[in-house]
Amino acid sequence: MDDVLRAICDVLPTAVSDRVQKFASDDDVCVEEIRLIAGCRASVVASRSGGRPKRTELSVKTSAEDVASSFFTLCGGSVYSHADTLRECYIVYTVKTSSGEQKLRVGVCGQAVTENGCVVGLRDPTSLNIRLPHREPGAGDVMRDILRVSSYSGGILLYSKPGEGKTTVLRELCVSLAADGVRVCAVDTRCELAVAGYGYDILAGFPRAAGIEAAARVMNPQVIVCDEIGASDAEAAAAAQCNGVPVIASIHAGSFAELMRKPAAQKLISTGAFASAVGIRRIAGGCGAKSYEWTVDSI
Repeated sequence: MDDVLRAICDVLPTAVSDRVQKFASDDDVCVEEIRLIAGCRASVVASRSGGRPKRTELSVKTSAEDVASSFFTLCGGSVYSHADTLRECYIVYTVKTSSGEQKLRVGVCGQAVTENGCVVGLRDPTSLNIRLPHREPGAGDVMRDILRVSSYSGGILLYSKPGEGKTTVLRELCVSLAADGVRVCAVDTRCELAVAGYGYDILAGFPRAAGIEAAARVMNPQVIVCDEIGASDAEAAAAAQCNGVPVIASIHAGSFAELMRKPAAQKLISTGAFASAVGIRRIAGGCGAKSYEWTVDSI
């Protein structure tokens, strides 16, 4: 069991923590998510020996009090300090590991607090989804090689269905590029791209467009990486590309054809900021880049 999972187990309800630790005691188990829903059994999403991840219910039911207590602990005792991210239904929890601090995204469901039709907060949490980042060395190597061949001259859209590993691939791409001496800046809007101690710049918590603009302006990167880009980020990505800095970003799409039909992708591509689209699908039995099927197209 790694440092991150061990740290999270320390803040879970005791009964849930015990079941999670027992489930993760096998060396070949990689826990990717822990989900608590009031009145339901706790569950984990995990993979074994490089296989595809699947959801497993644990033999313990979580109460509303369990969810509320865990939420308060994950907020560090100050819900107010997480108001900005709670408007988007998540919080960021920081754990200390042997290699440094690691930030985790925790999805939160509950009752919206609104003012004039706008969500300004969230109360009475009913479920938590704790996402656990994990290293998969080599998973970013295909993307790295595409950038090398292009001499870092064009952006890449990384697409897949949800849960196929886009964030993991981007995180490992940052590590691989930094190891090659490439200046990388990750615009880590939801605090999922950072790996402590691997020598790349991180703009944590920045909105994507503002982060891309700031990175290109002040950090002198050769590559900017961000997760879950949208149409509203197109102008910032285009400006970075005009300054010679490609943006590597993920977007949801189940196929290249679906990607090309998406209005957000069409707007992003129309700016000229992206030269390639890379699709991935996680497969069983591989490791690193071989954990995925890859589809590469020029756009």
